[in-house]
Amino acid sequence: MPVVHKKSYTAHEAISLMESISISDQESTSSSDDEDSDEETAHRNAFIVLQPPLERPDAVTDEDSDYEDAGDADREMPADNTDKFFKVRPLFQILNQKLEVFQNCENISVDESMVPYFGFHGAKQYMKGKPHKFGFKVWVATSPTGVPLFCEPYAGASTDMPDYGMKKSSDIVAHIITRLGLGAGHKVYADNYFMSPALLKWCTEKNIGLTGTLRKNRLRDVPYPPVEAAVGSYKSVVDTENNIIYTAWQDRKCVLAASNCFSCEPLRTVTVGRGQTKEKSKPDLIVEYNANMGGVDLLDFWLSVYRPRIRSRKWYWPLFTWVLGVLLVSAWKLWSNHSAAEKNENKMSFLSYIRKVNYGIRQGFPEKEHHHQPRDLLTGRIDNRFSDNAHLIDEDKDKQFVCRSCRELEGKKSRTQFFCTICRVGLHPRCFRRYHDPVGMTS
Repeated sequence: MPVVHKKSYTAHEAISLMESISISDQESTSSSDDEDSDEETAHRNAFIVLQPPLERPDAVTDEDSDYEDAGDADREMPADNTDKFFKVRPLFQILNQKLEVFQNCENISVDESMVPYFGFHGAKQYMKGKPHKFGFKVWVATSPTGVPLFCEPYAGASTDMPDYGMKKSSDIVAHIITRLGLGAGHKVYADNYFMSPALLKWCTEKNIGLTGTLRKNRLRDVPYPPVEAAVGSYKSVVDTENNIIYTAWQDRKCVLAASNCFSCEPLRTVTVGRGQTKEKSKPDLIVEYNANMGGVDLLDFWLSVYRPRIRSRKWYWPLFTWVLGVLLVSAWKLWSNHSAAEKNENKMSFLSYIRKVNYGIRQGFPEKEHHHQPRDLLTGRIDNRFSDNAHLIDEDKDKQFVCRSCRELEGKKSRTQFFCTICRVGLHPRCFRRYHDPVGMTS
């Protein structure tokens, strides 16, 4: 088992980042910053040892201290444990702690994100309408620009979540609002999977704005008026007691929406379509919902652009790389916002930012001398001709060898029964000294 140092975890992260960049991207944006190889910072066997476990590197306080096995023996499931994500739970706790710096956002969208996984696990989900239909489901709260604010993995019915007296899907939004500490002045956006009249009333009591679409089977107590067949028409019902407006707007099909902070009027004209654009009038709450709801989709897009390609049999490896990608996206968004505030015209793409982060990680490691022995260009064997080993000449009367020195210098295939015991190549006695002399082989 190779010896693993604490700083090897940093090298492990750097290799994972570089594996998220395709070969064509590396070649098209190659620079002098990438001349150093990851082989200088982490041995292949050490990387394999580091990849399966998600142990806490902070447990190793001394950089020079070693521990033989980074296996997951210390992370066995306790007898009374019901958390299916117990191995990655500390990882998500650290992630949410790091994302607290972004939690001063006014508009917040809540949606689910899929982490691709095709193995066997009790928490694996199937979602028909997603690009990756199989994987782990993670509840995510983001800003409208895709900056992550909170992440919580979903483990099915065994998910440890407080009961707010609503539907399970609505309890998710209430749990995220509570964890983020939202209050008056914040506006939350959710789709029809999470929305319900009970959630709207709960947010109204907390003075928190909530806007989203609704499903018809959740509106049994709300008398929705029939909407006209004309595209663009709408009708609404106002719950004056709870200050909630329910709207039915006819687009290509009927859209049911509700809000406790926006109204239908004034109607706003927006430009829709691709290529041949046209103007369309929409209710105010529909426009606000479309403008602020796509944050999680933007986050999924950036995570899918340069997803790490390293594969593992461990179920928690996709979650580890997903968390690594979320941290990268949030850091890149923070850098971009800071550059925009400083009026810095030198914009950096997400690919360039990944490369800069990778290069910055590897700068913390001293350069190591390569001890790779040179290999012969013809046979691929290790070339020891100029080493300090005791080269001896021997004779094999049963075999015929081609003198290597005569072939390289004179281009002749001269036969001989003598060979070097170290280099294992045929040599004439007269060519023995010349072959092992660097000056003689170039003359």
